Amino acid sequence: MRSFTKFIAVGTVAAAALVTANAASAAEIFIDKAGIFKEVDVHANRAGAPAYHHNDWSGIFELQVNDGIGPGSPIRTIYGFCTDIFASITVGFNKFITENLQYHVDVLNTGYHGQVITLAQIDEIKGLANAGYAIRTHLGSYTDPYERLAAIQGAIWQIEDPTLSLVYYGPGAAGAVRASKTQAFLSHYIAVAPLLNPKGAYEIKPDLVGRGSTQPFIIGGPIPEPSTWALMIGGFGLIGATLRRRRVVAI
Repeated sequence: MRSFTKFIAVGTVAAAALVTANAASAAEIFIDKAGIFKEVDVHANRAGAPAYHHNDWSGIFELQVNDGIGPGSPIRTIYGFCTDIFASITVGFNKFITENLQYHVDVLNTGYHGQVITLAQIDEIKGLANAGYAIRTHLGSYTDPYERLAAIQGAIWQIEDPTLSLVYYGPGAAGAVRASKTQAFLSHYIAVAPLLNPKGAYEIKPDLVGRGSTQPFIIGGPIPEPSTWALMIGGFGLIGATLRRRRVVAI
């Protein structure tokens, strides 16, 4: 994911323009600026076909977008993770760069290279995207938030393809400490993914593949029930409670 011309995505999809309460009011989304914000990198290794051996960036994507509904269409920021490790986009590294990319809201139902993913995998990926949104919009409530966000990106990749091996690394002694924490968070998020609430997350995909981006994103948002926000605080472990048949976990 060098200078962000590498990424991960969950889906080539049938064109059903899904609009949720958190998605754009229109099916089209125009990316004006984009950046990936991270503190560690990851070596991704996949031995099977198609093989993949790369050092990649791992973090949350921040996209400044508008809905293209006319002059003066308001700019808003959405937060997401890539769902196709073989796809690409060029974004800023810990900063925004100007883009001119047209995307649309789509249905998440396949993994990279068109591999079918199950409904359970889809819910886990959406739940992780929502967890990432909660962390990014409440940075002060979490220890090591960017290590957590890097681990969520890795967890999405591994849920898509459990054969993918991920090893985090960073520069110097401080980078090694951050990488070790991220590796531990990766195991945590894979374990709790089935327990996270997937509601409100949605996928966006590029309209004009090859014109600046082939990368789809899973976009997180606030979970509909306000009561769940109080439960999304801090560290590891599970909170003993049930919410709509889904355990509440500490993200």
